[in-house]
Amino acid sequence: MPPAGRKIIKRKPKGGATPQEFYFNAGTQDSIVEFNNEKDVKTKTKIFVEGILPAFNKLVENLINVYGFQIQYESRHDLQAETVQFLYGALAKFDPSKGTKAFSYFNVVAKNFLICRSKQSHRIINTFTSLDDRETLSAHDLETIENHNISISPEEALINEHNAKKLARLLQLIQDQTATENEVEAFKGIRVLFDNLEDLDFLNKRAVMLYLREITTLKSPKQLSSVLTVLKKYYKTAKEQLEIQEGERLAPAQPEEEEVELQS
Repeated sequence: MPPAGRKIIKRKPKGGATPQEFYFNAGTQDSIVEFNNEKDVKTKTKIFVEGILPAFNKLVENLINVYGFQIQYESRHDLQAETVQFLYGALAKFDPSKGTKAFSYFNVVAKNFLICRSKQSHRIINTFTSLDDRETLSAHDLETIENHNISISPEEALINEHNAKKLARLLQLIQDQTATENEVEAFKGIRVLFDNLEDLDFLNKRAVMLYLREITTLKSPKQLSSVLTVLKKYYKTAKEQLEIQEGERLAPAQPEEEEVELQS
């Protein structure tokens, strides 16, 4: 204990620099400004690797160690690399003309990012339930698990097989009606689309149209739309033919001849 009446004076490191300034100093800020003003990609990369990256790594490392940030199933090294990558994306947003020092700015950016990632991790952990931990499952969840079948039933397999054969016949009937080169080309694209349905992830009609334009020679939207209108008519005709063949719809009945009564 110091004698009563004496003040305890905490001295700064020699030169008046704080620990942060040793790795994130005025030179780092100058490098950031230079990085944002530079147009050449190779030069920008060199500036970042030599003048900015070491400071970013140390800044993030200190934040993780001081505040104890951790993400489930992710190492500290991975979290550090992810945060540094985020800081790299924020470089262009730093504006020294506003009077903010680079260390203060990127310290806040990195800290906020780590807080968000930590909250996301906790949210996932709190909402995740293991199927092996049956005590945490509700009665409805248990019933859903019990009723869930990984393999389809034989009846469903037969229906799927029937539908696949029906689709193949339908496409063949449409193909038989194509006449012009554009119709043939558009149908080829549609055939490719159906053959790769499981590998495609279309969200809307626009995406389908773009895909057809990419895999066919019909690059004009108006041209493709015009041809698809014709193919749509072929589809209706083919569908009617297929329904008649399978007996799903009776052919129009012929009018019966009126019986003529013979007068005796």
